[in-house]
Amino acid sequence: MVKKQNRVEEEYKRARVKGRQPVCPYCHSPLRIGQTVQKDVSWHWNSDQNCFEPVVMDGDAEKPFCLACQTRDWGFIATAVDLIKGEV
Repeated sequence: MVKKQNRVEEEYKRARVKGRQPVCPYCHSPLRIGQTVQKDVSWHWNSDQNCFEPVVMDGDAEKPFCLACQTRDWGFIATAVDLIKGEV
């Protein structure tokens, strides 16, 4: 049996060669990825402006998921990042 990560990576490779959008290896729909990322906001006083200003920082991120079937897989974005770097 092919590991999940390999299924995602293989689909990204096939899509790249064929010049098409990858499909979800779980439901076979065109892959659209969702991910929930928490933002941490703290408010600091700006004495020059005489008001509070937000300082926004990225917080925790949930595992990305296929918007069609809701299957969660870190490979969806890990493989995409490798593609951008040219490592896949």
